[in-house]
Amino acid sequence: MNALDTFYFAQESDEAEEDSDYDLKAELQLEYDKLDKELRKRRAPVVKPAPEQPFPFMRLPQELREQVYDEYFRPEDRLELYESPDGPSGRYEFEFALLRTSKQIWFEALRSWRKNVFVRIETPWPHAVHHIQAGGQVPIVASGPRADSFNQHTALVQVTAPLHGVTVPDYSIILLLHDLHSFTRVWYYSALNYTNLNTQICLTFTLRDPYYPADPKPVPLSLQRKLLLPFGDVKGLYQTEFEGFADFAIQEVRTAMIVPYPTVQESCERATTLMEEGDLLLATNNPEAALASYINAFDAIHIKILGRSRRVLADGHFSEDIVAGRYAGQAAMTVRVILRISLVARVVHAYLLLSRPEEAAFWGVRSIKLMRHGTSPTSAMEDFFSEFIGSADMACLYAWTAAALTLMEREERYMEEREAYKCEDEQVTDPGALWWKAGAFLGAEKYKGERKRVVEEVRRLGVRVPAGVFEDVDEVDSMVHLDLGAAES
Repeated sequence: MNALDTFYFAQESDEAEEDSDYDLKAELQLEYDKLDKELRKRRAPVVKPAPEQPFPFMRLPQELREQVYDEYFRPEDRLELYESPDGPSGRYEFEFALLRTSKQIWFEALRSWRKNVFVRIETPWPHAVHHIQAGGQVPIVASGPRADSFNQHTALVQVTAPLHGVTVPDYSIILLLHDLHSFTRVWYYSALNYTNLNTQICLTFTLRDPYYPADPKPVPLSLQRKLLLPFGDVKGLYQTEFEGFADFAIQEVRTAMIVPYPTVQESCERATTLMEEGDLLLATNNPEAALASYINAFDAIHIKILGRSRRVLADGHFSEDIVAGRYAGQAAMTVRVILRISLVARVVHAYLLLSRPEEAAFWGVRSIKLMRHGTSPTSAMEDFFSEFIGSADMACLYAWTAAALTLMEREERYMEEREAYKCEDEQVTDPGALWWKAGAFLGAEKYKGERKRVVEEVRRLGVRVPAGVFEDVDEVDSMVHLDLGAAES
């Protein structure tokens, strides 16, 4: 075989091998297809979900649709709360995407939106807007450019100071009628702080129909009264003007404006009366009503309590002396401090009797910290308060707080809060240290009856006073087994 024959023979052999490989691959592919077909028969069928259908909202009865619209525009659900330096505040963030769904929904939902009544406040001072929004804790609907373009308000209230040449209010905020009382209360406390504030100011009230200005509909008298009456808290104004309001509503608010602000004497005596009423309720085993009376007493001296938050307002109002009544000749600020300490001690006691030791501890620890560290890094200020106010109330504050912390240590649910207290000064949060402080305040012979009362009160709560805190009471307790009457009973 020559070289050429050898070449062709090798080529034929390679082609034969390639044909053999191809046949093998084809056979394998055929077997694979058969196996895959068999597996597909046995495999569970995959059912594709039907496309999600939109909810047939427009098939609902109109009454139900209106309820949906009412919920959509409900102000309480649109209030965005945030923390400001002076406490919680808020702003309404309404959504209007629903109105763009269809023309029919727009017409239907608009009726729900118009159930909200808006008031536009215009003032010449930008810092007043900030004070109302941040420091005043008044939720607002709009301010700045958004307020300037808002025209759906039912009442316009313009604040000017004509004696100072300020006749054009350039800054606006929009409020809900529901929050108008909060706005006027901010003004109320500002006027108590600055007695000459209102004597410079003119208020102009304008009533309008926000939706039919070309053919205005009469505004119900009940709504007019709601728009004006909150301004009864704004007294002693330089001038007031009214446009569009009924004479009855105008006369009603003018009558309220004439009533003067309470004097410091009236504030302090009102707080004292409420405190004494609370004491009677506590003595008749009604701690819940007593607590409410104590909170109202705080309000009488312009300290606002809401849960655990506390705002001390109108400090300037108490900068004068009391000239008559039960506190005649005393500085109003001094009387206010005395009442605050007395009320705190009673609030802590009431929470203990309500089986809420966590609240009792919070109130007690906060007040003791304020006295110890608010003005002095040592206990000197605390000792000053005890003599200045009276050791009995101070001792009770320490005793009830110690009892509250002791009760919290016994229950698992208070562990996290109790651990947080351990990071504080032990002179403020250690029950033993607080008991010894209470004993020091009640050490005088004249407080013997008070010492016994404290021991009996905490014993009923299941808390024992550490030995040696009240020595004379300890001696009586050590001889209790000699009391035949007690033994027989």
